[in-house]
Amino acid sequence: MIGVVCLLDTLHLVFSMYLVYSLVIQLLGYSVAGPHVLWSLKALGSVQVVLIVLVQGFYLFQIWRLSSNLLLAKTFTRAAQLFVIVIALFALAVAVIFTSQLQKIDVINGFSQNFEYIVYLGFGATAIVDCSIAVAMCLLLHKSSAGTIKSETVLESLIQYFIGSGLMTSLAAILCIILYVAQPNTLLYLGMELSVTRLYANSLLAMYDNSS
Repeated sequence: MIGVVCLLDTLHLVFSMYLVYSLVIQLLGYSVAGPHVLWSLKALGSVQVVLIVLVQGFYLFQIWRLSSNLLLAKTFTRAAQLFVIVIALFALAVAVIFTSQLQKIDVINGFSQNFEYIVYLGFGATAIVDCSIAVAMCLLLHKSSAGTIKSETVLESLIQYFIGSGLMTSLAAILCIILYVAQPNTLLYLGMELSVTRLYANSLLAMYDNSS
């Protein structure tokens, strides 16, 4: 899992560097770089979607596994597992829609009105899913409390981690929307978008580090 995430994050970084390079070449007057700019944006956007869905899927799997292993009320366990299914299907549906529509764009700023809705849907859904995962995980961890001082300390640290990571990735997605709405004819939104995958990759690595 870590290897796949690191590979995707590296690919995203490569495409980001190529996008910036192509933009600079285009600004210097070489119009031949235009198709390369568009291609690299589609490539990094697709990789970003895969990485985000993969990390979100990993957290949802942890929620499913935790809800199955804990001695919880059967109703609560079923509710948690239903939550995982609904959120996973929602995230996958948004990812497919966003990626398919991304391949149809012919500019990198000032998108058409139809694709603007897709931008809002993609980043808005990402924020919703991340917040939902954070809330569900915190609730499960709270329910798993054993009542001892040591377990309470560990659970408190984990809850703080999930709240922090969920808020950070959600705010990053919301900031991408705000930047695009504020300056739709500029590349201001790219400044935040290029950093989003780092947040997801680092959140996963941090969780593995805390559990080791």
